[in-house]
Amino acid sequence: MLAYMILYLSVCAVQFLLKKFVRKKYNIEPDPEGYRTYVNNEHKKGLYILGSLTIVFLVLAYIIQHPVLLGAFVISAIALGGFGAFMEFRYERERKGFIISIIETVSISILVIGGVLLIMNDLL
Repeated sequence: MLAYMILYLSVCAVQFLLKKFVRKKYNIEPDPEGYRTYVNNEHKKGLYILGSLTIVFLVLAYIIQHPVLLGAFVISAIALGGFGAFMEFRYERERKGFIISIIETVSISILVIGGVLLIMNDLL
């Protein structure tokens, strides 16, 4: 548990500093509402579908405890973040908000994969 807390705190600190640096370098304004807005209707529907799929895989992986479902959860979580970054890159490239989305996706990927590896290490 301590190892995951150290991983979590270090990834969050690096993410915070990296986002601060990128926002300053590329002059990226934070979202005024404090949360992400959708670039179009496809973006909204895609995030809802991938988010629902990710939650289903998480619940199934917890209930059934099969490694394939855990892998499906990890892949769907990464796809969820990657889809959001791709849509921002494709339709709002001039705002450069996709760079922040990529940083967040990589951070979450490191946390999820690191957490899975730490849990598997404890089980062995």
